[in-house]
Amino acid sequence: MRKMGVQCFVREELASNQEIEEEKQATVTRTNGGVVTLTALRLTFFRDRPPSMAWRNLAGMECLGYAVLITLTLPDNSKRPYILESVIRFPSLWTPTESAGVQANAVTNYYLHSCREFETVIGKAKENLTFRVNGSFFCQQNDLTHVCAHAALRMGINSSPAFTGPKLTNKFINDQLGIDHSEAEGKRIGKYSPEAHSVGLSTEQIVCIVNKLGWKEHVAEFDLNPDIDYEAFIYPLIESGCPTILGVHNPATAHVLAVLGHTLNSDRWTPEARLGYGAFPITPYISTSAWADHFIVNDDNFGMYVTLPAESIRNILVPKHNPNLHAALAIGLVPPDVTISGYGAEQAAAGLAEKLVRLTDPTPQNRWLHLLKHETHECKPTHDASQRLVCRTLLCKRQEYLGIMKTVEDDKGNRLTPTEIQTLEKILPERFWVTEITVPNLYTGNKRKLGDILTPAKGTGKEFLTGAMMLFFWFPGLSWHEPLTSMQGWSLFGHIPLLRGASQSKQLLEW
Repeated sequence: MRKMGVQCFVREELASNQEIEEEKQATVTRTNGGVVTLTALRLTFFRDRPPSMAWRNLAGMECLGYAVLITLTLPDNSKRPYILESVIRFPSLWTPTESAGVQANAVTNYYLHSCREFETVIGKAKENLTFRVNGSFFCQQNDLTHVCAHAALRMGINSSPAFTGPKLTNKFINDQLGIDHSEAEGKRIGKYSPEAHSVGLSTEQIVCIVNKLGWKEHVAEFDLNPDIDYEAFIYPLIESGCPTILGVHNPATAHVLAVLGHTLNSDRWTPEARLGYGAFPITPYISTSAWADHFIVNDDNFGMYVTLPAESIRNILVPKHNPNLHAALAIGLVPPDVTISGYGAEQAAAGLAEKLVRLTDPTPQNRWLHLLKHETHECKPTHDASQRLVCRTLLCKRQEYLGIMKTVEDDKGNRLTPTEIQTLEKILPERFWVTEITVPNLYTGNKRKLGDILTPAKGTGKEFLTGAMMLFFWFPGLSWHEPLTSMQGWSLFGHIPLLRGASQSKQLLEW
């Protein structure tokens, strides 16, 4: 709040409502029927301060967010304070303008993809004010009736713009899993006494909740599949606005975080220099996750919108033998019709892109295809890495993609013909993965691309592995789609803007 220039806040003692009463009753059961008291405070923050300092005069002023703080007093007189829920505006800076006074800008190169508009109220039932906040949801475990997995699920799902159901609560999660806090085996979580071992949720239980909400899970266990880079797996999910639960482990810790976005550092040294200098590992292409300095996470232990340095939990060793804190598990929450993972789609698309460009002879006038062909000849450390193939993958809906392709122009002003648009309208399903193909200088300096490879989001593993899943691709001057047996011409001969990932706010400040 201080970073965003908070000027005042309203402090309210809340009367009990259904969710607060559920928190109290669960604690009573968990402490074997002991006497439990609960207090609830709500703090609501504002960027402006009314001269009268009267809350009624806050009407029309900008709300930065709110937090509901619960304090449980347990039968042994110990206290458990925690944030039951909080919504804070996406991190913003305000700059003066000549016409509008001030303008809110998202923080430079800071991409928060799981965020939406929330409503909050101050005052009483008979007299109150309503405010809207565009941001993400945060909460904490109390390690008594809910644990970090509850918090991560609630933060991820309640923040998602794709989630249209009622607010996910701790009671709903426990009810679905048969956790009633009684003394029966398997009916309790968390811990009461300091010396006790905290009982958390398993991967299977987390997946159960995801499915109960009508979503599908994409799971990667990096301990069992050390060849999968955690960044490359979660990046397509995050760009697509799909909240991701990330598990971090070491011999003393097992914790989960909600990943909501990422930062971008277009001047990052490692993506190109690592290969250029022959550093391990040498990869056939560069994933755009390599330019993500941090992942934006909500960690119920340390706060919301915290930035996790990507290298800090990377698996340098085989994960199960890694004594450092490392990424062990990722669970992506995707729509139910998405059965093909973004990671799998990108791996297949990158291989296809390399093969297609290598086997295609461009005309002398097709300079950008010439560039791509030159850059796929070799993958040796001595090879110039400054223009290696770069892949970026995200989910896209049919109407969104068509809307962009109908109006897009390449750098020479070329546009698609009505016939080419009709072809896209005919072949595109409702939802699919787009793998954008570009090179480092165009990606970092221009935010532009040289082609797309489209893969259906829905299909069986067998269909995907046999290569029958490819829908369509285009590169400068050429394209292909089923059921063609050969490539066709394509009106775009240059680069076009990248697709924008899911986000509630327009990114006004980029570098």
